[in-house]
Amino acid sequence: MVLTLDHVGYVDRSLQRLQDRYTRLGFALTTPRALQTPDAAGGVRDLGQTSCHAVFKTGYLELTAVHAPTPDHHLAPWLHGLPRLAILAFGSSDANESQARAAAQGLAVGAVAEASRRIEYGARRGTARFRWWAVDAADSPEALVCVVQHRDADLVFQPEVQTHPNGAQGLFALEWTLPESRYAAALDVYARLCALAPERQADGSVQFLLQGGRLRLRRGAAFACAVVIGVDDLERARECLQRGAVPHTQTTEELEIGAEAAGGAALRLRVVYPRESQILGK
Repeated sequence: MVLTLDHVGYVDRSLQRLQDRYTRLGFALTTPRALQTPDAAGGVRDLGQTSCHAVFKTGYLELTAVHAPTPDHHLAPWLHGLPRLAILAFGSSDANESQARAAAQGLAVGAVAEASRRIEYGARRGTARFRWWAVDAADSPEALVCVVQHRDADLVFQPEVQTHPNGAQGLFALEWTLPESRYAAALDVYARLCALAPERQADGSVQFLLQGGRLRLRRGAAFACAVVIGVDDLERARECLQRGAVPHTQTTEELEIGAEAAGGAALRLRVVYPRESQILGK
């Protein structure tokens, strides 16, 4: 079972601040909703977390704020240095199977948990349910690294919310730059989690080519992160950034927005050519 790159999540103390940033970047966002989990009485309880999303044909971005966080909240170890990218979620068709496989590879993993959120967009309404588990926080200081099984993917990925002013088509890649002291351990964790051998790249980085999306790691002097979104037209994306007065740089194939303007991690908008379409799971 090859994992997908399901979503990445940005956290800030103010969800409105993240919404404002990503609207200026040219993303259409869903209405914020609370994340919930089943309770012992058979109902649901809020997890003290409210999120909205930029949903693509493949993958999505989660923008989230945690209200009055407690030490046992699942995002507690990563609620410092905000705003920041604090969630890296891989996708699996079977949460139990992927958790058992990762444990067999020697990873310290948490229990499979249930979560849900109300979907009130598109042609259908309902409750989207998820099953998920996480890698131990000691093995993933960069972010909450988890694996998610969508139980109601048809509710989440409705076509009515997949059209974005900047032409975003899908979550293409996540790239970590890691100091030497962390690099080898991170490479081992992701190799075990993805059950893939890392592919060495000409620039010295390594990548894990997933069923949809890719994860790339490189050495650097300090920790940094970049999210890569595939777009259908670079000029269209550039015009959105200009309208939003977003500072950026441009190359032949990409637009890059710095971490400060993009919620704590650099954002790269790049044209995805037909030869690369399999990276977006197409």
